[in-house]
Amino acid sequence: MDLDVERLLGAVERTVSSQERNGQAARAVTLARSYATTVEDLWDAVTSAGRIPRWFLPVSGRLEPGGRFQLEGNAGGTIRQCERRSYLGLTWEFGGDVSWVEARLRNDGEPPTGHRRCRCRTPGERSSLTFGWRS
Repeated sequence: MDLDVERLLGAVERTVSSQERNGQAARAVTLARSYATTVEDLWDAVTSAGRIPRWFLPVSGRLEPGGRFQLEGNAGGTIRQCERRSYLGLTWEFGGDVSWVEARLRNDGEPPTGHRRCRCRTPGERSSLTFGWRS
């Protein structure tokens, strides 16, 4: 597969901030990116066990609120909240650490090409000061 790494890295907006989680200091990272697709298609790409391996890793488990998931050879976690086509909240558990991840989807309107730009904002947080995701 031939990837344009510079273009892919440049497509993501990144911010880092400090916050508090459960009474403890935490470092937060937010990633945001637009995709030329519909919210429905993007939602399916990030929530469908059949589509997740196309862009990440094979996933197994109960992919519904309260269910546990496992990424093959990597992290697992619990799906904490799900609002169809707009919000997905889950834990990311790996190596004894737990991060909290949120994905928020929204329609950014119609660009000149006629394709809808959908923003996938992936905020999350972790109680460690070294790594994490958050809005």
